[in-house]
Amino acid sequence: MTAVGIVTADWPSICDGGIGSLMATLALGLQRRGVTVRVITRGGGRRSRRVRARAGLGPWPGLDV
Repeated sequence: MTAVGIVTADWPSICDGGIGSLMATLALGLQRRGVTVRVITRGGGRRSRRVRARAGLGPWPGLDV
């Protein structure tokens, strides 16, 4: 099984912008192709859950963020 780690300072729900969207699209696209993806980004943990909840975003399906 193939596994990929994506390390990025920009991720949707942490900051708005093109790089965050690009990283999410890349991660989800790889995951849909059967790759195990782990995203390492700033924030995360309790803060990330609160930000996602306020923004109305659910968890990232199948991704370890």
